[in-house]
Amino acid sequence: MGTSRSALQASMGLLLIVLAGCSRTSGASKLDMPVSTETRALEGTSAWGSSNVKLPLPFTAWDRGPVKIVQITHGCACLSVDPIFDGKELSPGSAQTVNVSISVPVGYAQKKAVVEFITDPPMPEPLVVSICGTAIGVPSFWPQFLHVETPWGQKPQGIVDLFYYCFANDPELTLNKDACQLGPFVIAEQNLRSEQPPDLSGYSKAPRKEHINLKLEIKEPLAIGTYRHELRFAWDQGVPECVIPTIVRVHHPLRPVAEVLDCGKLLPGKTWTMDVPLVPKDEVKVHVKTVKCEGGAVAAHLTEDGHSLTVKVTAPAKAGRFENSVILSFDDPALPELRLPVSGTVDDEKP
Repeated sequence: MGTSRSALQASMGLLLIVLAGCSRTSGASKLDMPVSTETRALEGTSAWGSSNVKLPLPFTAWDRGPVKIVQITHGCACLSVDPIFDGKELSPGSAQTVNVSISVPVGYAQKKAVVEFITDPPMPEPLVVSICGTAIGVPSFWPQFLHVETPWGQKPQGIVDLFYYCFANDPELTLNKDACQLGPFVIAEQNLRSEQPPDLSGYSKAPRKEHINLKLEIKEPLAIGTYRHELRFAWDQGVPECVIPTIVRVHHPLRPVAEVLDCGKLLPGKTWTMDVPLVPKDEVKVHVKTVKCEGGAVAAHLTEDGHSLTVKVTAPAKAGRFENSVILSFDDPALPELRLPVSGTVDDEKP
C-alpha cells in the first residue's frame, strides 16, 4: 500500500539529477568562458569640464589554450576602446586591460553603452559589460538659438539658461563677464537655481543640475530691421565657452492684418474694395498722420475709428498685371513709413 524505500530513493535520485541539470544550464562557468571579467558594469566620472570618461576594463583569458579576440564590439559612436585587440591572440591565463572611453553629449549628465567580447573559440554565452559615464562641469545652454522679436521703440530682451551638472562637493562654474562677448546685449539680471532632475533618479550616483538664468537686454531701441549676433559666454574656470547664435527682429508697431493685398482678376473699370484692420503690437501706441497711394489703380483712407484702412481698387483699362502701394506715415517722424503692396490682374476677356 505505501511507497517502498527503494522506490523513494530512486525518485529522490531522479529529482537531484534534474535539479543539477537545471543548475548547469542557468549560466556558463567562468572556466568555460574563453575570456572572463570580474565586472559586468563600469561607472565613472569625467575630469572637471570634460565630456569624456575613461574607464579601465580588465579581463583574463582561460587556461585551456590560446584565445583570439575577434572583436570588442560597441554599437554606439559615443564609445571607443584602446588598445585595439581585434585579431589579437592571447596566451592561456594572460591578464589584459582595455581602456573604454565614453563621450557624454553636451547638455546631458550621463551616457550609457555596452561592450561585448567576440572570441575564437566562441563564448558559450554573451560577455557584455555595461558602461555608464557621468560628465561634470561641462556648460551647456538653452535655447540653442536665441530669437528675439520686439516692436520698434522698445528695448530688445531675451532669456538664456546656462547649465551644467556636478556633485555636491564640486566647485561652481562662474561667468567671466569681462571675457563674455555679447554684442549689443548686456546682462540685466542673473539668477542661480539648483535642482535634482527627476530623469536621473534611477542612477546610482546622480549629479545635480545647476542653472544660471540670464536676462539679456539691449540698452537702446533699435531701428526696424533684422540683426544677427553671436553671443559668447566665457567662464572663470577655463571650460569651453557657450556660443549662442542670435537673431533680433525689430518690427513695425502697427501691422495690417494682410501684409499684401491681391485682388485677383478684374475686368477693366471694375472695382474691388476691402477693409484692412490695423493691429497695434504690444504696448506701443502710434497714430497715422497721412495715407498716400502710389499708382493710379488704388485709393485708400482710414475708417472713422482709425482702426482700419479702406482700400479701393479700380481696374485699369489695359490688360495685364498691375502693382500699386498704399503708404502710411506717422506722427512720430522717427517711425518709418509703412508700405502695403496692392496688386491684381486685368483680364479683358468677358466670360
